[in-house]
Amino acid sequence: MEFLNRAIEAGFDMRFTRVDGGDTVNKVPDHAIAQFFLNSHQFEDFKRFFREYLRTHGKERAFRVELGGVGESGVKFLSDSVFQALREVVAVLRSLSSELQVKQDGSFNPPYSSLNMGRLKQREAGLDLNCDLRLLPELSMEEIEKQITTAIQGVANKYPTLNIKATVERSNPGLNMGMQNDLVKICEEAMIGAGLDSALAKKATSTEAAQYFKAGYDAVIFGPGLSAGNSHSPNEYNILEQLERAIVFYENVIEKACL
Repeated sequence: MEFLNRAIEAGFDMRFTRVDGGDTVNKVPDHAIAQFFLNSHQFEDFKRFFREYLRTHGKERAFRVELGGVGESGVKFLSDSVFQALREVVAVLRSLSSELQVKQDGSFNPPYSSLNMGRLKQREAGLDLNCDLRLLPELSMEEIEKQITTAIQGVANKYPTLNIKATVERSNPGLNMGMQNDLVKICEEAMIGAGLDSALAKKATSTEAAQYFKAGYDAVIFGPGLSAGNSHSPNEYNILEQLERAIVFYENVIEKACL
């Protein structure tokens, strides 16, 4: 989207036929596609612009362009207002993402609330943009939802021929267990017994543990595998040795908490 914005602002007359990226909202997509047509007199200028953009931003390995003609088949373009509205919706969400990083809590990793636009799908009657919003426990989900709805409605008012709206598909509460909690201490001891680093942390992760916590139960999250840079990535993996140590951890917790 950033590159497309730069190209449009540079004066290229881009007529879009397809925009698509991601398959699951909480997974980093391995690729995204934008298909568009240019006037023939802009073609060579666009190729130079594209190469210069990649060189300037160090994106030589991030983008690939496939060039071709119109051919004999008919072409159905997206309405110009649709793509412009999409650009404004993305700008609203990027602005909110920056605002959310102002309030921080050093006990969490990352220490701020995050917003990820993980899925953009084109369908027969429109576009769906899915976001993953993870808030620090002290922030009000209701207030953030209201802020998003108001901002998106502002975009919708500018495009009366389009049906633009924001909806919540799923909402999970936050989890904020105290480090001195008995269950936390049991798990810490079980990690040491399993030969694991006993470091504890709070993360921007969505699991069922928060549902139990909201219902009044103590809850913690534990699991084998590298998280940062791996979880929900296109090539997510796990490590057999860590799986084996996790079994020992679970045995230790069961002995201490259940027997």
